[in-house]
Amino acid sequence: MMTSPDGVTWTARASASNNNWLSVVWGGPAGQEKFVAVAGDGGAAGSGNRVMTSPDGVSWSLQASASDSEWRSIAWGGPAGQEAFVAVATTG
Repeated sequence: MMTSPDGVTWTARASASNNNWLSVVWGGPAGQEKFVAVAGDGGAAGSGNRVMTSPDGVSWSLQASASDSEWRSIAWGGPAGQEAFVAVATTG
């Protein structure tokens, strides 16, 4: 993981696990926004841990994934009041 305030200067950050992280998005209900990332494998964390979240892009926490699929991409959106995070995988 890495963060940048301007897209030019980057700082390396520790992820929650040494997984193959493939996509990250910012979203969530107003006042509860967060970064959510999905991984293509479970890495050192093993099974069920292919999602991590962060309130600031600096500190990350593992979350239980719905399955051990190879998650590739994640998005936030939907009709007002029905928004959701949606992830897609290449397996499962």
